[in-house]
Amino acid sequence: MAWWKRKKPARREELSAKTDVVLAPPKRKAGLLKSLRSRLAQWRQPSAKKSDNSESQAQETAERQTDVLFAHDEDLIAFGLSWELLEKGQKQKFQAQALAQGHTHHVVSIESEQIGFLKLPKGPREKRPIYSAALLLSETVSLGGDEVFVFRLDEARFVLVALKNSMPVPGFDLIGSAATITKAANDYLSLPHKQEVRRCGDAEILSGAETFDFAIPLESMDRSLPRLKTIPDVRKMLFQAAVLAGLLLTLVIGWAGWSYFEAQEEAERLQRESDPNVLYEQNFVNSAASIKGLGTSGIKAMAATLTRIPLEVGGWSLISIACQATECVATWSRNYGNYADFDENLPPDVKQKPEYGFIAGDTKNTQLKTRHPVTSESTVTAKGLKREALPLVATVQSEFVSRLQDYTLIEARVQVLPPTPFPSGVADIGPIFKPVVSGTWSMELPLWTIDSVTVPDYVLVESLTLDLGSSSTSQAESGKTPKHYKLTGKYYAKGKVF
Repeated sequence: MAWWKRKKPARREELSAKTDVVLAPPKRKAGLLKSLRSRLAQWRQPSAKKSDNSESQAQETAERQTDVLFAHDEDLIAFGLSWELLEKGQKQKFQAQALAQGHTHHVVSIESEQIGFLKLPKGPREKRPIYSAALLLSETVSLGGDEVFVFRLDEARFVLVALKNSMPVPGFDLIGSAATITKAANDYLSLPHKQEVRRCGDAEILSGAETFDFAIPLESMDRSLPRLKTIPDVRKMLFQAAVLAGLLLTLVIGWAGWSYFEAQEEAERLQRESDPNVLYEQNFVNSAASIKGLGTSGIKAMAATLTRIPLEVGGWSLISIACQATECVATWSRNYGNYADFDENLPPDVKQKPEYGFIAGDTKNTQLKTRHPVTSESTVTAKGLKREALPLVATVQSEFVSRLQDYTLIEARVQVLPPTPFPSGVADIGPIFKPVVSGTWSMELPLWTIDSVTVPDYVLVESLTLDLGSSSTSQAESGKTPKHYKLTGKYYAKGKVF
């Protein structure tokens, strides 16, 4: 049976007995009713002064007529809801339709038979509870059957609420101007009714209406009445859930990918650590960068330093020189001078105090040493060992060793040892992709050849030594024979083709 055909039992026997009388408040609440009436009366009584019918007042009146909320203490009473008969499983459908029509709030009747929708303007969310005026009238002053309530809410707003069996009638929960409400009341009364319609409210609009005071239901309002709530946007919630699920899935995939790549990286790291090439490359880079004095430039730098060291200084004679890439150490033997004499006549390039010493505790037969830097003017800046530019071992033998063999024609003594892996510590170059080998070499040559000796760029000159004799007498005796100097160093080559 349709809801409008059902007969709802009277819920308030005391109200049923007083159908044709004016509803009166209990005496114990007379003070509160008086206060409510005074609030409503200020809008019902005509103003003593007629204000100008200005454009701003008209606009304000129009805005108030569209305001569907009425403030009562800490609560809000809502008019103008769109009501629908609520059947099982239809709630979400009605909510989706209401959202599409611009409604923002909804409320379900106490018996879950109807659902009402309200459209509120966008703005700050109202924190006060909102109740439906139709449900309020239904629960407080309704007597069942067909009823219509029409009354003035304030100077600008009039309301109409129609009930059938104490349930809101769709299309007749309205708020607006007097003309709007009058037309709606006439439309409702023109509908077919099986029984006489109970009329309550403003007799000027609703002829034959019994006196009605809205303060009575307001004073009797139960805060347990259903409140209007924001309509949940299911599609938005589903979209947000889908976005959240997508984000979670992205995070899971990202975490799985990160874990996978972490595992891959760890596996590669372990593989690198177990790969002999990794350790070899680390050692090679450090060792190759420290090599300086490759090629003929190393010999020229040391030879230039030799020419700046005198043979005699303050009664001391030069007896030997030992040069390396950064400095030359000269050893002096005493002829007649003392340490003070030597200090007063130091060679120009000596920046440190000489190192004094004795030979077998004999103060007469003494020696001292001076350090002479290999200056930057004659030193080529170290560039390190360039692996790709190195020749194969066979090329070293055909070029460098052949050149050393040629020097033996001028009374040179030459020695070249077989190559070993470079840097040291590599037992087998078989697994190494780009191995380098090195070997030591040495050569003694007459002193007159020092300016003409050349070596390839893959050959390192580590030291140059020159022995001049231990005393002036021995130097004079040995002056009849040519002096020799000795070069020592290393050569570098590729261990395999790469």
